[in-house]
Amino acid sequence: MAEIIALNDANIDEALNSGKAVMLYFAMEEGQRSDFTTAFRKSAVEADGNKYIFGQIGATNSEATLRRFEITKRTTLVGWGAGEVIFRRSRPWGTDVPPAVERLAEFTPVIELAEGEVAAPPTKPMVIHDKPVKETYRDWE
Repeated sequence: MAEIIALNDANIDEALNSGKAVMLYFAMEEGQRSDFTTAFRKSAVEADGNKYIFGQIGATNSEATLRRFEITKRTTLVGWGAGEVIFRRSRPWGTDVPPAVERLAEFTPVIELAEGEVAAPPTKPMVIHDKPVKETYRDWE
């Protein structure tokens, strides 16, 4: 069971650097949808606390975080993992939460290697596309 943590500028980096998938709910002044709030809380209760962090960020005491994630006046749902944004949904509905949790489930946390350890080789082949790009040039006179 994961719990919803109140995040702000002071503690956001601790959550983002935890190695867990993080679902951030930016609750802005425009109002919250009750169906979304219910679905968000339900997902937090059902989620594994060892894999996920659910965080709610308000408009006050979070100016730097709002600039960091380019949040304006709209309520926004952001998924974070492995140092990058996995998904972003502005003005989310309750039906947006289950697919967002599924996308977070695909996130594999970064495993730090101890000194002297070697990372396992990739299990999937890499596809390299080495094709020329067609470009059209027009001379304007």
